[in-house]
Amino acid sequence: LALFQVQSCFVTWPVVLPPFDQEQMAGASSRTATPPPRARPPAESRPSGSQAAGPSKAASGAELPSYFGKFAWCFFFLLLAIAYVGILKCDSGRTALLKLEGSLKSYLVQVPLSQRGVLWQAAEAMEGLGLQLPLFVLGFGGDRLSYYDAMHKALGDISPFVGGVAMFKYKAVSDIMTSRDQPRGQYIGARAVPDRCMVPSTLIYMSTGSNHSKMRSFMTQQLKALEKGSHNKTLLPEPAEVGDLKLADDSWIKRSIIRNLWYRLFQEEPAKSTEDNLFQYYTWGGTCVLGKTFHALTFNYALGQLDVIRGKAYDDALATKVGANFKLKAEKDLGLSEAEAKEALQQLVDGFMFAGLLGTSHLVTHTLDRIRENPNLYVPMWRKNKQGFLLESARVDPPVTSVTAVLGEATDLSVGSGWRGTGAMWIRFEAGST
Repeated sequence: LALFQVQSCFVTWPVVLPPFDQEQMAGASSRTATPPPRARPPAESRPSGSQAAGPSKAASGAELPSYFGKFAWCFFFLLLAIAYVGILKCDSGRTALLKLEGSLKSYLVQVPLSQRGVLWQAAEAMEGLGLQLPLFVLGFGGDRLSYYDAMHKALGDISPFVGGVAMFKYKAVSDIMTSRDQPRGQYIGARAVPDRCMVPSTLIYMSTGSNHSKMRSFMTQQLKALEKGSHNKTLLPEPAEVGDLKLADDSWIKRSIIRNLWYRLFQEEPAKSTEDNLFQYYTWGGTCVLGKTFHALTFNYALGQLDVIRGKAYDDALATKVGANFKLKAEKDLGLSEAEAKEALQQLVDGFMFAGLLGTSHLVTHTLDRIRENPNLYVPMWRKNKQGFLLESARVDPPVTSVTAVLGEATDLSVGSGWRGTGAMWIRFEAGST
């Protein structure tokens, strides 16, 4: 915002200078735009005993130049932006903004789902882009766990979130995760996900029940990598250019994860072109959680990049025996059409990239960061129980921080309302709310 205002002031807006006398204008550069010279009054109108009146207020500088007001507004917005960023960087400021967000969101989610039209969507988008997104990205560094924890502390066990609520209690989440008849939708982090991120039949979108169980069972049967105890603990050899693994940066670690996960799932080492393509997913895949509004406002640029990445990843998977057999069996065993079988394989590829690459890389890199913080403490713990160490790392810094469910029936909930009222209010949510 600050950069935009400064640019608007000094680049976009024309500079208008105060008027000069005729002699001054004659020596001015031809490139400077100045207003035409003022006509001198007739001689009889001049004060007697003098040739001309004294200098005008404009010429003497008694009046502020016309560009001063625009500069003042630019400076004001610059200070406002700096102050906003400053608020985002301190604990008390973030807490205040979370309560403000809770106040605004409580008004929005109070509107019944069936009555939310274009104006509601515009208001929700403005709040999301103007408050929630800066708070999440700048205030919490894009760390969902820190953001959710702070929201829980500021707004209580149930807080307004996007178009519905966020529930933080273990039992509430556990009930959703273990329910055999839990409605779901095409959401991640409660925001609608474009089809160009993941196919609509993706398992995390699918309501639990017979169809969900059928697809899960099919995947387990067809993919040896998902069988318990079937994984190979031997890692693929690292490229020759990676000499000392202790000095390897995150990019090499992520590439190692790509190669080893691909090898385990599809039983073949990936080609260099496959690895390079999948590595680009680290840049663009995470934008899927930002929702359809974000992509619309950015002219679907990230989705265009994902189209290329997902398309090649599908072709590379289909070129493997495991991928080709998966698609063929989906047609025969599940009775799917050619298009449906293709979507089933695309779902497998999407899950491999989003959960496999992004999720695994988060766990690995953050675990390494933790060990590097205090090697004397953590290295012996790692060597003693590697699996236990990873599980504890996943508990305190989870790669997956939420699951989105949909209400199957209308429900009354006590929702945190920030600065509004007593800090909590009862709201009725219609079936279909997230």
